[in-house]
Amino acid sequence: MKRHSWTPIEDAGMCDLYPSHSAAEIAVILGIPLKSIQSRASKRGLKKSREWIAERARQRSLKPEHGGQAHRFTPGLVPWNKGTHWTAGGRSAETRFKPGHLGGNAAQLYQPIGAERINKDGYRERKINDDLPMQRRWRGLHIVLWEAENGPLPKGHAIVFMDGDKTHITLDNLELVSRAELMRRNTLHRYGKEIAGAYQLKGALTRQINRRNAA
Repeated sequence: MKRHSWTPIEDAGMCDLYPSHSAAEIAVILGIPLKSIQSRASKRGLKKSREWIAERARQRSLKPEHGGQAHRFTPGLVPWNKGTHWTAGGRSAETRFKPGHLGGNAAQLYQPIGAERINKDGYRERKINDDLPMQRRWRGLHIVLWEAENGPLPKGHAIVFMDGDKTHITLDNLELVSRAELMRRNTLHRYGKEIAGAYQLKGALTRQINRRNAA
């Protein structure tokens, strides 16, 4: 199994979810292999909450005994836990995590909506929501700026910097291109700066001609 490289956000989510969710559930929520979840939890020394442990014990106690014999589900068999409901007693309601609660590393690493960062590819990103999946919480600032002016980014297209500078985030430096066009441009760079530059110049002239004709 390929070793998973944990990001700070994934790590924070793991610490927040582990006390009240099974490793299998966390694997689905974060989109990370189950063995990576189990290994990370062991390495970080994470523990399940008392409420979670009590619930698992209760579920096991409700399972019917079969005299140690293997049990096979048969057509029409009603699940042992169908229609059962359980509410923890005592002070569990007071000590239970509230919806949206962040604790430990998750609270320390949390960044509010509107925060900005530089990703591993050098693009500035802005946090746009707190929803799942986590990878959709951040969006390139250049895309946010372009969409604010022009509406949602069309499917199969990308926003590129006309001067190639990722830090020059202004509307007049952003260009909408198809993924096919972007692939052609990236391919041209293999043939050297002269050919790539000539192709970009041709594209710029074509755009100017189209603008004048449209006017």
